[in-house]
Amino acid sequence: MKDFLKFVLLFIIGLIFLFFVGFYFTTQEINQMQSSFSAIDFLKSQSSDLNQTNTIKAEYKEFISPDEKLKLKYQDDWQEIKDKTEIDKLFPLDIKEKYGLQVLFLARRINEKGPAQLVISKGETKQASSSKELINNLIEDIYKQIENAQTEILNVQTEHKKGEFEVKYIYGNHIFRSKEIVRLTSNEDFYIIDFFAPDNLWKNFEEEIEKLIESIQLSD
Repeated sequence: MKDFLKFVLLFIIGLIFLFFVGFYFTTQEINQMQSSFSAIDFLKSQSSDLNQTNTIKAEYKEFISPDEKLKLKYQDDWQEIKDKTEIDKLFPLDIKEKYGLQVLFLARRINEKGPAQLVISKGETKQASSSKELINNLIEDIYKQIENAQTEILNVQTEHKKGEFEVKYIYGNHIFRSKEIVRLTSNEDFYIIDFFAPDNLWKNFEEEIEKLIESIQLSD
């Protein structure tokens, strides 16, 4: 009888112990979940504030090319990249030699709109006599020859000394898009401004790109 009572007592103590252990870990999980929800709410509120700030109080910097012929304004939250290794990756050597391409400005940014890249380059028009001919040459030599990607050319627009077009890049399951803005000078030089971002976030950047285009000033 004593052994039986002892067994029952130990069994009850064991149940109580398991209950408290279970209660402790359940409480810890709930606390962690609540902390996560609080963090998410906080990040959402911060993102909302950032959206309002960027929409209402966007600040701008001015880019001026070394020859002072090209000027444009861009939002001041871009981080300029001056690493020569990164700059050298942008164009193949044969293309740089053919068009005399020099990268004047490289910047990257990650904010609530998404990741993006901005590149400003200068080149030589060579035999191209118009923006249409130059853009056709660039499309054939650069944008249709990108390794490991399928490309689709969109929205080509050309005038006498300027042109614009978009490129969609398909890397497996990843799709990106760029806006290429071309401006020609009267002395056989050209500038190309490249705005690059994920295709599924492209609408987030359209207004910013239009403002950048509107700010472009080119003098001969």
